Amino acid sequence: MIGNQVKGHTKVFAILNSDVQIRPTTVMVSKVTVDRSKYTNILMGTVQAGIAHGVLDAVRAGDIPRKR
Repeated sequence: MIGNQVKGHTKVFAILNSDVQIRPTTVMVSKVTVDRSKYTNILMGTVQAGIAHGVLDAVRAGDIPRKR
């Protein structure tokens, strides 16, 4: 899935900081074409971290099963 990139629908793994991938592995798919570094920093920074934290919160709450 990650290898099939489409303009305007970039797929990346949700990570925390710059090197911690969350579990369960979560794919984030943007719905916009990002063509400025200003927006890339927002999307690949703040938005990505927000999604990662949301997944971790859902795992802690038991809404998403923890996989080992």
